[in-house]
Amino acid sequence: MASGSVRTDGKWAAGFYFNSALLRIAADYHRLLKALTRLNENVPALRKLVSPPFEHRNLDAVHKEVNELKHTPNGLERGRQVTFATATAALQELVDLIESHQTQF
Repeated sequence: MASGSVRTDGKWAAGFYFNSALLRIAADYHRLLKALTRLNENVPALRKLVSPPFEHRNLDAVHKEVNELKHTPNGLERGRQVTFATATAALQELVDLIESHQTQF
């Protein structure tokens, strides 16, 4: 990048775009929980307040991985734990949550 060329293929680019997608899913998950509860708390606290209970196993996995990427010095040095299938399932959980509460918006 310093030389003015940006790699657009290969593992580096794929990882960059996958990380971007995970960050967006996690941010939207947190933002949606804030909107549903009208509180500004962390995800675990807000998740408990949403009724009825909803499927969030994959969303929580994405949220955990994003927090490690953002807040730990080593990032994802230990390797990625969230797979493409987990990310896709998390996105479906997010859509299901939105659809189940659409009358609130």
